[in-house]
Amino acid sequence: MLRMYYKKGIIILLIAELLGCKPIETKHLKPTFNKGGYVIKKTNDIFLPKDSIIIQGYIKDISAMKSLNFSNVKLGCTSVKSDENGFYIIKAKRNDDLSFLTCYSIGYRTIETERLILTKYKLININFFMIEDDRPLINCEGLN
Repeated sequence: MLRMYYKKGIIILLIAELLGCKPIETKHLKPTFNKGGYVIKKTNDIFLPKDSIIIQGYIKDISAMKSLNFSNVKLGCTSVKSDENGFYIIKAKRNDDLSFLTCYSIGYRTIETERLILTKYKLININFFMIEDDRPLINCEGLN
């Protein structure tokens, strides 16, 4: 019986791949102006001090679905780098200001999230899906 469900699962995955379906993790992708995007999940299900908030997630190349290591994520004046697996974590103070995250990496287009109110949640999980930057570099050296 279990073998039958396993075979059906493989067939469904093969059909989905042939039809060009997006992976499950990008199903709720919020698109940005530069063709990349992000997935956001907010929760209050963890124990933290009253004035603290954690923002965490990972950064991936959207076309290859590979982790982008040592990318940058910035919240206001706080900037962190992702680790070798593309994972980042920001510990911040809760405030009433509208804040947004900026994710950038060399060779990729920058992504900015929507404005977030940091008093409503204790944990915000934001996964970034970046696209390679195909715009030409401008070399102004030697021009008068």
